Amino acid sequence: MSGNLYRIRVESANLPSLLFFEKYLQSFPGLRIIRLPRKKKLFTLQKSPFVQSKAKEHFELILYKRLYLIDLKLSQFKKLLGFLPADVVVVVERGV
Repeated sequence: MSGNLYRIRVESANLPSLLFFEKYLQSFPGLRIIRLPRKKKLFTLQKSPFVQSKAKEHFELILYKRLYLIDLKLSQFKKLLGFLPADVVVVVERGV
């Protein structure tokens, strides 16, 4: 293809949103998907501000990451950026 090679790094805490974007990307030829390690953050909060420090709640936040290598023309790339979900963080590098 006569386009440019783009490195698109995508991060999201919402896996279905990330997979939705990945499904859209698969319509482009020459796509290479690299699944990066997910990052897990654990939070512990006390249930009450009083003396009972044993009563705690545990939460976790999982950040899913992908790296896409794709060869696109500029017009196709602009169309691609318009298709991004709102809860996805994107870092783009051109001409790797």
